[in-house]
Amino acid sequence: MGMNAGIIINVSIPLTLFPQRLDHLKRVVDAVIPQMNSGDGLVFVDDQSCKEVRDYLDELMPESASVTRVIHRDLASFPELSEDGRPWRLASSRNLGVKTLGEYAFYVFLDADCAPAEGWLEVYRAYFTPSADRFVLPRLLFGQTRHQGLTRPEGTYSDPRLCGRDPGDAAGRLVALFERGGGGNMAISHYAWEQTGGFNEEFDGGFGYEETELACRVYERGGEVLYVPKAEVLHLYHSRTKTHFHNMDRNRRLFMAETGLSAFAR
Repeated sequence: MGMNAGIIINVSIPLTLFPQRLDHLKRVVDAVIPQMNSGDGLVFVDDQSCKEVRDYLDELMPESASVTRVIHRDLASFPELSEDGRPWRLASSRNLGVKTLGEYAFYVFLDADCAPAEGWLEVYRAYFTPSADRFVLPRLLFGQTRHQGLTRPEGTYSDPRLCGRDPGDAAGRLVALFERGGGGNMAISHYAWEQTGGFNEEFDGGFGYEETELACRVYERGGEVLYVPKAEVLHLYHSRTKTHFHNMDRNRRLFMAETGLSAFAR
């Protein structure tokens, strides 16, 4: 198995709430495809975001040899939606993307409003070389997410949740690693995926924490969970609705019940 990447782009998150932001998805596609090697695969999983997005993806596929498949999920198959009536099916959409792609050396997950910087994919690829000290361990990586419209002083973190945290502190390092994580910019080795079985789909219906819970399981199995700041994306920032935070709290409580790690759910 070569060091080829399977890339899963989930298009349900920003484009269901903000269908006018098709330009976000176009910026992401324009940044991702030039970084791909011939052996890489790319799949879009669309939770029926809007007609404009579906049409764009369907037109994109025959034009690009890099696009493996576009999946339009049927929301009628879901008996319940989240509190705000949106299809927050992040865990199952990402699992479906991996299942569709098949076997790759590692998988990268990207949101449709997270535009990668130049060299983003190569940074991830370097961590999945077949050397004995790296490839045999389960490995999960979180990249850095900068937020459009937010500035950060030199030496501080771009994610406002991390203000005041010191990942160099031995007691706080593990917490900081997990809290830096975001499903919109992460990578996992094929071996770690096999060991864990992928994302826990009980997190569908709420929002967030599915990537943190997966990281916990990788760590529990003796794997590595690393923060890789050079794997950088720009989150094309948008506001959050009040019900969105209710959905996050739902998944926060589920995360605490699944792991018992209340320290991660502050």
